[in-house]
Amino acid sequence: LRSYLVNIQHSTMSFLIPSLLPSWVCISIWISLGYSMILYNKLILSTWNFNFPFFLILCHTLMATLITQILSRVTSLLPAVTERRVSWNDYLFKIFPYAFFSCMSLVLSNKVYVYLSLGYIQMLKSIMPVPLLLMYFASGKETLSILQFLIVLTISCGVMMTSIGELQFSLTGFLIQVTAVVSDCFRVFLLDVVLKDLHLDSLSMLYYSAPTLSILLSFGFLVFEYDTFPFDRVHSTSFMLVLLVSGFLAFSLNLSVFILVSNTSSLIMTLAGPIKDFLLIITSVLLFHSPLSSLQIVGFFVALLGLTMYREFKADAVKLQANINHFFTVVGLRHTRSVLPQHDVADKQQHEESLSCNSSDEVELVSGETTSLLRRDEIKSTVKKSS
Repeated sequence: LRSYLVNIQHSTMSFLIPSLLPSWVCISIWISLGYSMILYNKLILSTWNFNFPFFLILCHTLMATLITQILSRVTSLLPAVTERRVSWNDYLFKIFPYAFFSCMSLVLSNKVYVYLSLGYIQMLKSIMPVPLLLMYFASGKETLSILQFLIVLTISCGVMMTSIGELQFSLTGFLIQVTAVVSDCFRVFLLDVVLKDLHLDSLSMLYYSAPTLSILLSFGFLVFEYDTFPFDRVHSTSFMLVLLVSGFLAFSLNLSVFILVSNTSSLIMTLAGPIKDFLLIITSVLLFHSPLSSLQIVGFFVALLGLTMYREFKADAVKLQANINHFFTVVGLRHTRSVLPQHDVADKQQHEESLSCNSSDEVELVSGETTSLLRRDEIKSTVKKSS
């Protein structure tokens, strides 16, 4: 039995070796699974009229708990678990708050499918950098610069245009989505603390957070959904298969992030996000026949421009400033004053790891990827210098 488990471990590790998986394959897998997960949840909660997000996400977390427990015993894919880096004190004051806001973000971001179109939801998600930056300003981890203010203003204007142009606007859905975005910002903010103190990888973080999420979701299910829950429908073989597929997709999405961060850079991962958003908006129009106004289209591209500037700013603030100066030079404004304070450059380098996480997916329990990306980039840099 021990020999058999060792063979499983070696075969699993060989599957994740970077040299065997080209970058375009990893990106395609991640985009495809994220797209499928969001679309599948939309069908379950809205089209198939199963309006029980607590129960749906509970199925995901229970499956994630079961699989990570198995992986921790038969593979070496969870080094933080093997090394026992997390104490009970860390679990109570770091993992639990992270799991709480993850729970809120996951439930609300799925609940909103009942009220808003899929395309409009994706447009609203682009506002996430705004409250995230405000949190870092308020905590003193970031200092506001003119360039950051312009990025926030661009994203806000774009989202405002998409909301004004929305033909099937729901105030309830809008408030739910905004609350989900703010909850996700708290999740990312707390993730920064966990990653810096505990140095967890994505699967190890899932190992510790999934059981806590399951407990929180169970309480939510008992309080909000138990009285009206259709037990007869769930007991049917066909619907049990639907829930099993949903849980499998959710865990596969987390595993795809683990593979992606082991094979690509953080820049490639962040730039691949808008591709999935664009595909979901097109699907919303073609499959669900959601109306899309011209003002929404313009607003989406304005917000996308601001989001791209934000990602470039987190990746290399000095380079972004140089590109802006070059643009003004080309159009004739040769004496453009820098909008990036010098002291901000050091701040961005210090907090690049913490803010490289973004709003990627509604039902993902993805975390810890920032550390993996940072370590991989450092290894690449060291190899280049040695060469």
